[in-house]
Amino acid sequence: MLKIKHFKSFIRQTFEVSLNVYAWVRSIDKHYIRIEEINTTTQEIVVHSPGMRTILKLSIAEAIGDPNILCRLIPIQACWLGYYSSLSPEECKGLFVERKGLLLRFKKGRYKMLSLDRKGMISFLDARTNTTHTQRPVSIAQDPALISSFDPSQACYIGMLAGIDRLKGKPSSIIGYQAPKLRLVK
Repeated sequence: MLKIKHFKSFIRQTFEVSLNVYAWVRSIDKHYIRIEEINTTTQEIVVHSPGMRTILKLSIAEAIGDPNILCRLIPIQACWLGYYSSLSPEECKGLFVERKGLLLRFKKGRYKMLSLDRKGMISFLDARTNTTHTQRPVSIAQDPALISSFDPSQACYIGMLAGIDRLKGKPSSIIGYQAPKLRLVK
């Protein structure tokens, strides 16, 4: 009888160890992908996956179009990727037509994008406090703490909008810019 108890205890401990090993292996699979280099002239990026120890060289359009790569980037780097993709829209245009747009997810992060109005302001929801905020894409992209709280796909889209604002040369996209006020002169 004593041997059976020891055997059951041994089986239970082995099972617990195997579950811990399985959880550890699954956690390795969820490592973030890190952008090592962005080449704006060739529109290529070099990404490094620490869990797989591989280096991939992709076009910016391919990286944005692949949801497995985009969702594993940290939000700040996803924002950079979106920003640099918008600087050459002809490269990414065919990809979005083929895939029918960019897939915006809300799986992680504190903030969720709600809408984009005609003035170019982004409305987003704070999931913790259930309040909505409205800001320009450039101001969101320039605030590392704020952009880090978005899902990577949404951060990429915010980066695209910030890049488009820069291409259009809107003076209102510059932080601290105040529109001129009219003065009445007699």
